[in-house]
Amino acid sequence: MKQVFSFAPGPSGGVGPFLLVLLIIVPILLLAWYLIAAPRLVRFEVSPQGLRIRGDLFYSRAIAASDLMLEGARPLDLTATPEYKPKWRTNGTGMPGYKAGWFKLQNGQKLCCLSAIQNAWSIYPSAPAIHCS
Repeated sequence: MKQVFSFAPGPSGGVGPFLLVLLIIVPILLLAWYLIAAPRLVRFEVSPQGLRIRGDLFYSRAIAASDLMLEGARPLDLTATPEYKPKWRTNGTGMPGYKAGWFKLQNGQKLCCLSAIQNAWSIYPSAPAIHCS
């Protein structure tokens, strides 16, 4: 005599596990895309109003032209000026080839920095009230 047994359906009818996987995989894929794309999003925009540095979602900065101290602005090669090399990231984003956020430098200064090039930074001194946002 032949006996046939069937599996009972799950309590959610099969849609629940699909939604659970979807709710986990989609955010992970979006985060992976963002981490890959973030270094390419860094832009410096100069206008008569000032300087706008666009980085990732959290560390962009707008500096009014009146707040810039242009006599102190310069590109830095961190191999030639190691005192400006970041020592600690106190808050920010970091991946190979991309750094953004607040950094404590070798010379003790604290700066908001964005860099997508290894050993190259741009320093734009500004009024102390300007914050990285």
